[in-house]
Amino acid sequence: MHRRDAIRGQRYARRGEAVRGDVSTQSMKQRRAWKLARVQQRRKGEREP
Repeated sequence: MHRRDAIRGQRYARRGEAVRGDVSTQSMKQRRAWKLARVQQRRKGEREP
């Protein structure tokens, strides 16, 4: 394990995530971005008559 990965693991361990949290956080970020995009699209649709 590289030193960087160890630091990363500690950071995610504090949040209660797995040490391999790199992958899980990436997917969470994607999910969050996808949700934001969906909400923005919905708002656009509501604005237009």
